[in-house]
Amino acid sequence: MLWGGPAYTERPPLSLPPVFGYKEYKHLASQHVFAVRGTDGAHVTKLLDFRDIADDVLHRPISRSVPVIQMGDLPEPARLNAILQEPVAILRKSAAMP
Repeated sequence: MLWGGPAYTERPPLSLPPVFGYKEYKHLASQHVFAVRGTDGAHVTKLLDFRDIADDVLHRPISRSVPVIQMGDLPEPARLNAILQEPVAILRKSAAMP
């Protein structure tokens, strides 16, 4: 098993702030008004807890003695869907404007 393999797929959503006009994810989570206001904002805020794991996967040396990050260590899909669906909602809204 690739050490941290599943977490490699989860790190890109945490790099989306520039798409929304923010420099850091924590600013996106605290300041952006999401299309589904209450729940999506809460999901995105919860992803902040995963940031350390995602960064760890990218920066920790590979070794047999390092614990393996597994699927159970990853955030729930609903949390990831909230951040991934928001750019689509923004694009749809801007395409509908004259």
